[in-house]
Amino acid sequence: RSLKLCHYSHWHHEGIHMVPRIWRTGYADPNVGLRMANVSISGFDKERTWYPNCKTTEPIAFSSDKVDGHWDYLSSVQDVDIVDSRGTKIDLCRVANEVGVKNVVFTDIDGSLDPSGLSSGGSLVSDEPYMTTLAGATCTSYPDDCAAYCPGSC
Repeated sequence: RSLKLCHYSHWHHEGIHMVPRIWRTGYADPNVGLRMANVSISGFDKERTWYPNCKTTEPIAFSSDKVDGHWDYLSSVQDVDIVDSRGTKIDLCRVANEVGVKNVVFTDIDGSLDPSGLSSGGSLVSDEPYMTTLAGATCTSYPDDCAAYCPGSC
């Protein structure tokens, strides 16, 4: 059954598929972005075992809709458990390289997205100087994910 998930080798298998802009559904959009709580995501690190036909597997991924190259999808997470032996929580490289969005911010209420697992809260941001400066905290860079984690920021 898993071979059918990616019928073509250029397809990606994604757990949560997000859009980078908040006004995706026009006037019907509630303008609140994503508030993810009490969620567990696993199995995406088994890409070559379970999903050999897929180009990539990602627990949380972003739409390739190109609008204006900015992130305005206000997002927060709390009690989110992403089990991935690759160490990846959210890979921001694809949204940066394919869509041009390099200003992503996730408010991490309880440290769920901290790759080190040591923070009690902060922000996961695009690993760009203007984003880490804006976070106003000492951020740890995760270049393989094009992300930085900034404990204590919001």
